[in-house]
Amino acid sequence: MDPAIALFSAACVLGATSGLSPGPLLTLVVTESFRKGFRSGAAVAVAPLVTDAPVIFLMILLTGILSSLDPVIGWLYLAGACYLAYLSLEQFRFKGAGIETVPGASVSFRKGIVVNLLNPAPYVFWLTIGAPLLVQAREISWMVVMAFLAFFYGLLVGMKLLLAVLIGRNRHLLKGPYYRTVMLGMGVVLILFAVIFVKNGVEKIF
Repeated sequence: MDPAIALFSAACVLGATSGLSPGPLLTLVVTESFRKGFRSGAAVAVAPLVTDAPVIFLMILLTGILSSLDPVIGWLYLAGACYLAYLSLEQFRFKGAGIETVPGASVSFRKGIVVNLLNPAPYVFWLTIGAPLLVQAREISWMVVMAFLAFFYGLLVGMKLLLAVLIGRNRHLLKGPYYRTVMLGMGVVLILFAVIFVKNGVEKIF
């Protein structure tokens, strides 16, 4: 498979998984969509575009240094494989998202930013999974780096926006079999990527 196509495929799968995975930001999207509709849920869904930018910028700055340190990249691949396996386990354990409509102030875009900044998941992702992929993309071209980020965040934000629409119209879907089936499928794909990360890590180290 062409390296660029493999990277874009990884970006799509990881972005979609991140967008669908239960967590603080998804909870805010769900709550706000229930209380005020799609537009309010969408305002929270786009928070990662702001909060992740400094982390991504740092990773891009480091790609030139990391690309010359194969053992470091190898260990990052292995750490990423462990994290992917953990994320996969979370998908397999998923039973359905519960909904709570908490009275009080509405969830704002600013609150979504604060919650995502305090969420360790983006930092762990970009350190363990994102960094090796960015290095691989940088070795091809900067255009591939930009395309990788566009695919990843397009799916991440897009999935949350789609959920905001579905929640507003079909509340029962969050506890139905369809959402759980999607999450289980994503879990299987994450395991496959974890195996690939182990292979890449071993090759870089040894």
